[in-house]
Amino acid sequence: MMVDSLIQLFADPGVSPSLVYDAQTGGNQAIVSFAKTIKIPYASPTIGIHLFASSERRSQSLMQILGVSKQEADNLLGIQYGSKGVLAIQHFPTQTIWARLDEPAFGSGSPGWSPGKIIAHEIFHLWQHQLVKEQWHQQLDPAWLQEGSAEYFAFSVGIAANLFTDGQVTQYCNWAIGENGAQLPRLEEMERYDDFDRTNNRLNGAVYCMLYIYFKKLLRDNPSGIKTYYQLRSQGILWREAFEKSFGTGPELDLS
Repeated sequence: MMVDSLIQLFADPGVSPSLVYDAQTGGNQAIVSFAKTIKIPYASPTIGIHLFASSERRSQSLMQILGVSKQEADNLLGIQYGSKGVLAIQHFPTQTIWARLDEPAFGSGSPGWSPGKIIAHEIFHLWQHQLVKEQWHQQLDPAWLQEGSAEYFAFSVGIAANLFTDGQVTQYCNWAIGENGAQLPRLEEMERYDDFDRTNNRLNGAVYCMLYIYFKKLLRDNPSGIKTYYQLRSQGILWREAFEKSFGTGPELDLS
């Protein structure tokens, strides 16, 4: 498997070499993990990964590659009221990922701020869309399921690539959840992306760690659960039935 032929990385001069290395390592390991861990290889010819040192430069690239206006680019990036927008975004038709690495926390060594982990998360979203294709639109997976499975995969990729350890992820998530005094939300609160974003903002980002722990628990006894789930979804089976068949339980956020 030619990993390098699947990843094409472009970095602004302002992005530090260590962050570029982290992102490249995470992207390469993600491709390997699809084949070796999930056992459903990534089939795309190439994935374009673009790294930027500013949100402005990223918006310009999005406008150029997608042929959209600045307002359309800002909407896609979640830029509102002067914010910088989301850290990363993927676009399935062009197999492209844009990420801004302009926050001070990048380079801190925190697993949550690893560029490789963030890139792996977005690659997983591309894989989700690639595998399910038209069936994806028959009944969209809930936002918590799309994001939770991607976050589990991303942290697993970072651990496999030696970008951080399992212990560091546990420490980071314990801090993220405990620091915010976060109470477990109900999964029903996070089915639509608008609701997911509101819940995530209310809990100051701790939701991603909660979902990582949740999927880690689900897969502890069902290590092939993600593979089975997306195989069933690709056959047109609706998400709830596919979930119960794959994990042997219904969806309920339980971290015990």
